[in-house]
Amino acid sequence: YSGHGVHMDDRSFLVTPEADSRNANTLAATTIDSRELGQWLRNTGAKNLMVVLDACRSDPTRGASGDGKLATVMEKQLKLVPRQEAQAVAFSGQQTFATLFACAKEQRSYEDNQIKHGYFTYYLGQALKGAAVQADGTITLQSVLNYVASEVPLAARRANTSGQVPWMA
Repeated sequence: YSGHGVHMDDRSFLVTPEADSRNANTLAATTIDSRELGQWLRNTGAKNLMVVLDACRSDPTRGASGDGKLATVMEKQLKLVPRQEAQAVAFSGQQTFATLFACAKEQRSYEDNQIKHGYFTYYLGQALKGAAVQADGTITLQSVLNYVASEVPLAARRANTSGQVPWMA
């Protein structure tokens, strides 16, 4: 997902183009509730699943350095299997999930008008196109994370932003 996130009434939503944020009822009816998304994903039966979220992780009503409510709620609702447990369950037949966030808690996800993408989405695409290839010719989740984690903060600094550090759950 690449777009906006909103936190209202202790609920977090991924904002679609059709979103109507006049109040909590219209917001709930016209966006994707992160609790429901997490449940839908758990119910797919997919053995391995990666969720990619290029969205701010701060409460927009409190500004870019908000109280982190949106970040905390989205993380709880979308962090399906903690990273430390992923390896343990990978070969057990259980579901394994990874969630990649464009930025850390209480940060904004920035975009660049010249590349017409957010920094995270752009560098994730570059990683998957081969920038994250390892010596043995493979691209792994870890090599993608390493590449994105090094390039996104540099790009954000060059743009004189307050900073952006990708994060994985």
